[in-house]
Amino acid sequence: MQVVTHPAAHAATPLLGSVVIPAHNEADSIGATVSALADTLRDEEIDYELIVVDDGSSDGTREAVERAATKWEGIRVVPNAYPRGFGFAVRTGLDLFSGDAVAVANRDHPGVFARSRDDTLAGGRQRPQ
Repeated sequence: MQVVTHPAAHAATPLLGSVVIPAHNEADSIGATVSALADTLRDEEIDYELIVVDDGSSDGTREAVERAATKWEGIRVVPNAYPRGFGFAVRTGLDLFSGDAVAVANRDHPGVFARSRDDTLAGGRQRPQ
């Protein structure tokens, strides 16, 4: 099997990984989610941006993300004026990401991201036990 990498993967500039997280009324958990994800990506030495699309929340979700953003670089929240649904929130994030690669993560199971030996970014999650 031949592995083909993007020419930018060998550039002197590090690649940027983007993660889109759609959220609606997740004030109680979104801060921990983005903090854990930022922590993991930082530990793996992966340059990142986390884009949380607040889909018209009424419980302080946006403010919770803004608080997390004061502790971690690369986190931003994009508010939708009213709930438009999961798919629309994902599309909004995909329209706005600026990284070299993008992943979509659920706020309740953000998954695990790690850098592999060939310098690619891999992500996944385990089924709950």
